[in-house]
Amino acid sequence: MITKRIKNLIFISLLLNIFHGIEVIVSGFYFKEPHFYLITKLFNTISEAFYFGSHLVFWFAVICLYLIFYSDKTRNLVLGLYGTIFVTEAHHFVKAILTASYYPGAITSIFFPILGYLYWKEFLSNVVSSSKKKV
Repeated sequence: MITKRIKNLIFISLLLNIFHGIEVIVSGFYFKEPHFYLITKLFNTISEAFYFGSHLVFWFAVICLYLIFYSDKTRNLVLGLYGTIFVTEAHHFVKAILTASYYPGAITSIFFPILGYLYWKEFLSNVVSSSKKKV
């Protein structure tokens, strides 16, 4: 079962991801990262890259949605995968510290570790308590 607290943390993180995405776009993150340059070489046009990128994300989301409804075990797997966002997005803040200058996405990424701590604490306690109920 997904607790109300996890639902609220996911909702807050979705809002944070939207603001983070806006900050990254406005600050030109894609100009700073070499892997984005390599991705653009795979496609002939921006619209082609957008088409394939958006569809890959959509297909992944549909698979995750199916797994959420399939069973408690797969739901926990998807929620655990979602929890990795809090770890991976912190790289913006870390790069800002390492370069001692603003790095695109650094402002909003400050909140990912804090929200991630709360998320993982609630998620893990939920998983542990649900596994104890089954024994």
